[in-house]
Amino acid sequence: MAATTGAGHPKWNLPDNAGEYNNTHASTEFFRPNGTYLTEEGKFLLTWYSNKLLSRGNQILDEANKAFLGFKVKLAAKVSGIHWCYKDDSHAAELKSGFYNLKDRDGSIFKLFM
Repeated sequence: MAATTGAGHPKWNLPDNAGEYNNTHASTEFFRPNGTYLTEEGKFLLTWYSNKLLSRGNQILDEANKAFLGFKVKLAAKVSGIHWCYKDDSHAAELKSGFYNLKDRDGSIFKLFM
């Protein structure tokens, strides 16, 4: 089953050119300069993946709100910072974690949870 089935592009799967655990970003077709991440399919996949992260975060916050309903409690959440390859155009480490953040695209998720 395609990774994005039901999301508008059933023929698009997870990329098979993003490398493996020990690959550097520049040695992969997906994250290299002018790589697949900049294509229509790459942008769609990264948007889909990022939205999955945001959806899951909202589910967790909804459950926390239910658990503490009626109590005076301030909830806080921590999202780990990912800085490896930050100066690279692809921001590969962030993209792999669901943060769709590029030099020309603000991938900040924090404003969405405020």
